[in-house]
Amino acid sequence: MLEPPGPAQLGRPRARRPSLIAVNVSPAWLSTGSLAKDVLEALERHGLPGTSLQLCFGGRVALVDPEHAAAQLRELRSAGVAIALDCYGSEHATMTLLRSLPFSVLNAASSLTARIDVDPTDAVILGGVVNMGHALGMAVCAPGIERPGQLEVLRELGCDRAQGTLITDSLNVSFTPLTPTDGPQTPLDTASVCIAGEDAPNVS
Repeated sequence: MLEPPGPAQLGRPRARRPSLIAVNVSPAWLSTGSLAKDVLEALERHGLPGTSLQLCFGGRVALVDPEHAAAQLRELRSAGVAIALDCYGSEHATMTLLRSLPFSVLNAASSLTARIDVDPTDAVILGGVVNMGHALGMAVCAPGIERPGQLEVLRELGCDRAQGTLITDSLNVSFTPLTPTDGPQTPLDTASVCIAGEDAPNVS
């Protein structure tokens, strides 16, 4: 997780540069008022477009003053940065956040995706989240995808993106930190893939 001012601990693929880097952001950084400025300066410094970055916020972003937060997030979105609400469907990521902050991506909670290929009720619930996200103009990402059956259900539901070990194993991509760390390095499992059609309205 990124914290306010300090070097970002991002991963770098050994094989090729990713087209989108998703970074978990601490609400504390947002509360400082410098998030948009810091991020946009970092993008310019490294020669990256805003569309190469997605900032992910958990439900605790609700602790930040909504007007203060919304202004910063709108500035980032206007620069092409994707703003995601993580773990929607969990205790902290609530509908209130969708009303108050300008998210462009909705990441469903992994608890909503774990059994969608074996439990029709879970598939219906996730389908409702997908439809709601699309109605609000957001792309929807489903994490925790480990089985081909889950991926097939996501396609049937019209979900935009999938994330999980099924994706990372098939891509055969591993990541190393930009700064040295002690101990063995383990691959990250946060790669995602677009599974929506090219004409999907909410996919960037």
